[in-house]
Amino acid sequence: MALSSSPLAFVRYASCLTILLAFATLFQLSRAQQISLTVNTNNLDPFNICGSTYSKMVVSNNKVYIYGGSNWFRNGTSPPYQITNTYLRIADFTSAQNMSNTLIMTALEIPDNVTIYNSGAFWGDEKWLYVVGGQTNLAPYLTQQGDFVSHNWTVFSAGTVFKYEIQSGKWSSEPTLQPTDEETAAGTFCCGSFGWNERLGRGFVFSGCDYAGATRKDPNAGCDYTGSSDVVRNSNIMVFDTAGWRWSNKSTDKRLTSVSVEFGAFVFLPGTETADGSIAILLGGIEKEPYDNMKSMRQVLVYESKTGSWYNQETTAENDFPSARHTFCAVAVSASDNSSHNIYIYGGETKDDTDGFSDMYVLSIPSFH
Repeated sequence: MALSSSPLAFVRYASCLTILLAFATLFQLSRAQQISLTVNTNNLDPFNICGSTYSKMVVSNNKVYIYGGSNWFRNGTSPPYQITNTYLRIADFTSAQNMSNTLIMTALEIPDNVTIYNSGAFWGDEKWLYVVGGQTNLAPYLTQQGDFVSHNWTVFSAGTVFKYEIQSGKWSSEPTLQPTDEETAAGTFCCGSFGWNERLGRGFVFSGCDYAGATRKDPNAGCDYTGSSDVVRNSNIMVFDTAGWRWSNKSTDKRLTSVSVEFGAFVFLPGTETADGSIAILLGGIEKEPYDNMKSMRQVLVYESKTGSWYNQETTAENDFPSARHTFCAVAVSASDNSSHNIYIYGGETKDDTDGFSDMYVLSIPSFH
């Protein structure tokens, strides 16, 4: 399972080519004003929102599942404010659809004992969706009756994994088996780079931190930390095997990787998946230590999961390289004969989070000019 040594190349596209990108909207609005806590329940339609942030998406059986994060909500004359996204939103593309048809989307309320994370992992296969760690939302929890309430969450780490059975629509959770002699998966894995090998049913977590997040009772209240406010950086790669419901710990090449990279993309190439492993590309993100350093798109890291090997790979571009960014969408597609692969990246944020990107690039592998 090897890649050609030919340079990788970026090509810019002007329009969105995948159904995932239709829902990857990022809004940054002020919260400085006092908010009216009298909620008009007629405005609580789950689709009557201004936008979403830090939601995660999975494609299974031609449906897009959207979990977590928060929604910008407009309540009468009040300025928009964030509330926790308590719905599993589903976009159905099992048949040709008119994108203006609102019936594409459905929303299923998530039970209040299921922790709503952002910046964690959301994986899926044909039968199950998996929610793995992250930080809790600072956005308040608003009921369908228009009341701001404290959540009922008791799980705040990747040591317990939530799962959703697609056929039955049922949520459940189960503690995971831990490595016996290595670093455990007791932290939150917030803000890491998350990869998924669907053929093997294994999820991969690289870097990030163990910040547990905070909660807020209502839009005007102060925040309460879910756990410690200290940030502990993760090292190595943690691998979750859904078949054995077990975590394992894989060492990384410290000459090439960093333990403090947040919000990058860790994308497995579907056409390279075998019974032994797969090839993944790690790109983008922001290196938090010793200082905030944006990872350049002029090079990426190649990870071969069978051997645990890492390779540094320079990239080329037809015109401009993508600007360095974090918190962007990335999805991989392989040719029918698996001879080449495209990674589509869209959006993302700048170093100081003051601006967002709306451009799209394609990283073609092994080469594209």
